[in-house]
Amino acid sequence: MKHSYLLDVLRSLHSAWHQVHQEHKQHQELDQIIKNETMTPYFQPIVHLASGETVGQEVLNRPKNSDIFPYVETFYDFLGKSNQVFCYERTAREKALTIYSQQTDCQEKRKTKLFLNVHPNVLEDELYKQGATRKVLEKIGLRPEQVVFEITEKQNVSDYARLKKVVDNYRSQGFRIAIDDVGSGYNSLKTILHLQPDYIKLDRSFIQDIHHSPSQQALVSLFVRYAKATGAEVIAEGIEEKAELATIRELGITFVQGYFIEHPQTSPHFPQLLPSASIASC
Repeated sequence: MKHSYLLDVLRSLHSAWHQVHQEHKQHQELDQIIKNETMTPYFQPIVHLASGETVGQEVLNRPKNSDIFPYVETFYDFLGKSNQVFCYERTAREKALTIYSQQTDCQEKRKTKLFLNVHPNVLEDELYKQGATRKVLEKIGLRPEQVVFEITEKQNVSDYARLKKVVDNYRSQGFRIAIDDVGSGYNSLKTILHLQPDYIKLDRSFIQDIHHSPSQQALVSLFVRYAKATGAEVIAEGIEEKAELATIRELGITFVQGYFIEHPQTSPHFPQLLPSASIASC
């Protein structure tokens, strides 16, 4: 009995040591990623369904693959719990904005919005309040009206009143607000009601096989009606099939995004989608 107890204690100590050691290596890896800017921005177009024109680019920052962070999800799970989330997002955002400016011609730059994923807490960072993002935009010739902050729904929001105050401040400067991954995370409806976003981005889980599901169609229709009543726009994420695209069009959604249109690329692309009539006949 005593021997078994000691073995359990040793196993617990070994497990705790291993976890501490692993977290130390993860912190070191994160520090190096930020210091050396070894994240890669990817751009995925957002298309206006009626006209077929690219009207936006979502920026997806990906760290380099490593043994410490074998998957993107592993990295972002750790980042969200660390005290480096502010520094990483600033570095990644500035790198993405610079690349976008360098690789996009003036005409496309003027008419396209950039959708930047952001952790809710980052909006309250002091450097945001000091206008760091605006300074970068001025340097590369973009306006706040061309930038949409995508607040992820995968993180729980504890103080909506405080977040709304911060969001309203950015809106007053010209920035736009989107709620990302609606339907996949925490308090989607509550977040939408409190922040009244300019864009509602429906998660892939609502879109997948929607042409076969009357219940999914009914739920998406509710979001479309709400958006029209509040002046927001709905973006359907994760379009992967023609039939999904045709159904989304029938439901009255304005903007679409997904692999069927284009995979994320390391440089901005501006595809022209098929005319709506052709989509509907697929």
